[in-house]
This record gives sequence, C-alpha cells and structure tokens, in this order.
Amino acid sequence: VKVPGSSLYSEESLWRIVSAKLEVRVDRKATTQTTMEKGTEVEGEVGLELGVVSLGGKIGGSGKTSQERSFEHAIEDDLFGAATDELLRKGRFLFIDDFHTIPSTMKRYVAAQLKAAAEKNVKIVLAEVPHMADDPIANLPDLSGRIERIEFSYWSAEDLVSIAMKGFEKLNVIINESALLAIADESAGSPQLMQRLCLDLCKELEISEARPAPERFQVRLDQLNAVFGTTIRSVDYSASIYLLENTPKPAAPRVFRAKGEGTLTMNELAVATLSLSPPKINIPFVAQRDSLEERAARLVADDKGPDRELLAETFSQMTEVAQNKSFKIPTLDFKPHRGVTILDPYFLYSLRWSGRYYDLRMIVDQSR
Repeated sequence: VKVPGSSLYSEESLWRIVSAKLEVRVDRKATTQTTMEKGTEVEGEVGLELGVVSLGGKIGGSGKTSQERSFEHAIEDDLFGAATDELLRKGRFLFIDDFHTIPSTMKRYVAAQLKAAAEKNVKIVLAEVPHMADDPIANLPDLSGRIERIEFSYWSAEDLVSIAMKGFEKLNVIINESALLAIADESAGSPQLMQRLCLDLCKELEISEARPAPERFQVRLDQLNAVFGTTIRSVDYSASIYLLENTPKPAAPRVFRAKGEGTLTMNELAVATLSLSPPKINIPFVAQRDSLEERAARLVADDKGPDRELLAETFSQMTEVAQNKSFKIPTLDFKPHRGVTILDPYFLYSLRWSGRYYDLRMIVDQSR
C-alpha cells in the first residue's frame, strides 16, 4: 500500500489513506443521553462510517420534571488498529514513498506510528533519498536497530550511456561516445532525463524510425546545445528558482560584481554555484576541489567570494525555503559538514540551461 510522504500533513493522514486504499470501514460511535427540562427525554446513538452518517434514536415524554441535565459522549475511532489489522490479514506491506517530503512537523509522529505498526509485525518499506537515509532514525532514535537498509544510488554515467546505446542500437544508429557522455553528464543520474535527451537528439538528427542499415552520426557541439535547448522547454523550475533568489530578503543585501558584467546578490550567487560545470548532484562545502566555496569565488569578478559563515547561512536559509510546502518537492538540502545535495536532477538541469545562470556558466567555463 503506497503512501506518498508529501500527503502526510496531519496526524490522521497516514492511517486514513491506508484505510481508504484497503477499503476498510471504521465506525465512529457516539452515544448521548439527555434528560431535559419539562420532562422530555431524548436518547440516541449516532454512527459515522468513513463519511456515511446514520442517525437513530427516540423522543418521547417521560413525565420527568427534573431540572437535571446530563450529557454522555463516547467515541470509538481506531484507524490505526483497523488499518494495521487489514494489512496483516491481506499480507500487504506499507510503502512510504519519499520520506523526506513529509512535513518536518510530522516526521517524528509518523516515525512513532511506524514503530507501533512494526511492533504488530506489519512489514514497512521506506523510500528515501540516499543522503537522508538516517532521517527516520533521527526523528525517532527508538527505530535504531529495527531498520535494514537497502541502498540505491543515482545512476552512474556508464549506466546512463547504456540506456542510449540500447535505444540507438534498435534504431540501427551509432552515436559518437563523446556525445553520449555529454548527455549522460547533463542527466545528473536521472534515467528519465537521459531518455528525454535521447528523444530530443533523435528529433535534432531527424531520426524518426529505424534505419535499414547501420548509420553512424558524429554529433557536433552545436547540435548538442540545440538538444539541451529543446529539452529545457519541457523543464520549468522558474518559480522555485525565483523563491530561492528572493527569500528571505535581507534589509541590506550583500552584492557582488559578477564575472562578465552585472552584479549578484548573495542568494543569486549561491544559486549560481549550483549551475556551474561539471553538473553535480552532491557538491562539498569547503576544503575540496570544486567545492561551493571555490565555485563562489569563480563567479565573482575579483575571484574572492563570500566568507564561509555567510555562504553557510545563505544555503541553510535556502534549504528552509526549498523544503517549504510551496514546492512540489524539496529541491535541495544543505549541511555544513556535507555540502549541498540537489534532490531533483531536473531542477539542476533547469538551472544550467535557462536564463541568466546559463549565461554566467558560459562565461565562467570559458575563463577556466
């Protein structure tokens, strides 16, 4: 039973979704007894079954004249018990997809619910991005030792190239290896993005069906750039980029003179570091070649970027913005000891091939 992490926005969400998918009927029962003034007695029972309301009761004269008024109310609502029992009865397991997209205010509660379900022998699978695999344990240390990790990573360039080679082989087409590697680099570990780029390459080369005999293509740089320009039209993260650039707005923003021409605010400089070559999902913060600190220095005219404290503060604020509910999914995550992890390869692609950051990247790449 699959439950998207982003749908768990309240304490009832998890078991309501599971119950609905398993078609479990959970009764809510309320009983009331009221002795009313003037001797009219009302007794009744109300039953609610997942939105189906039934009312039953009786009204009659009892001859009572007491001024006494009493009210009794009891509710039985065991979504957890009903849902977990049905999972066990049907031999189904619970699959929480994208644990990192659960709102931060709900993660600890969800982790506690999963622990309780596991104690009933419910089988549970959590899908999480690699760099946040410890997130469930961080939110509930009691889960330590109860989780068996199965690691999956982003696709390697070699694996991505194999997608292209298998597809073009069926078309009886041979593409130069350097072009396939360039496409794999821009795919940033995403097989879906690799497939889309290969489709747009076919359109650029006017390959609409399998060739009758093997045909070799030597793809030029201008053709590759045309392909990347075509694909960007199907990838739009402009709203996300705008929010990262402009939230929060400091009272006196720090401004840097960019290479080429123009200026960059601190937020814009931080976003620009993500767009530089080579395209990377994981970028270390400092003390390594091609770190965020080194990339920031490459972007400014005097090769002197912001100090580490300001850079770390900016990326921490951007992480909070990126994980805001206005985004479809969080786009990046930053920890000073680890650096930045870009959670969505399409977001990285959008940064690299659209708008001002593409122009900046071209200037910086040419100056290296």
